[in-house]
Amino acid sequence: MLCSHGRTDIFLKIMNRTEYPSFGNWIKRGATTLWEDYEGTNSRNHHMYADIAAVMQSYVAGIRQTLKCGVPEIVIEPYVDGFNKIKASCLTVNGLTTVDFERNEKGCIARAVVPFGVKSEFIYKGKSYVLFGGENTISLDK
Repeated sequence: MLCSHGRTDIFLKIMNRTEYPSFGNWIKRGATTLWEDYEGTNSRNHHMYADIAAVMQSYVAGIRQTLKCGVPEIVIEPYVDGFNKIKASCLTVNGLTTVDFERNEKGCIARAVVPFGVKSEFIYKGKSYVLFGGENTISLDK
């Protein structure tokens, strides 16, 4: 809900907490999957908390697929504040979509792969870039 209302910053602040109980505490304790409980005593591959992966994909990596009048569209709008690198992929009904955003001393570059035949765009700092089916590379500002 935070991300859908433009507060991805608060979501990430909560996610990065390392105090018990939190997802960050799992990471601090070596988790590479979503556990069933915060203690780590039960299942260590539990789908109950999987919505967090969907939020990371849709709002942090920014890969979102919509249907407008029955026509699929893909928008990639990564949340880049505080990140120098974001890399993610998503298998949509039309094919694989990937994003690879990187910021370094030379500037920012985004690489995106989108399915052919799907209207797609990359949004960065309010500016829209049309994506074409296959691989796309976009040079962005510093």
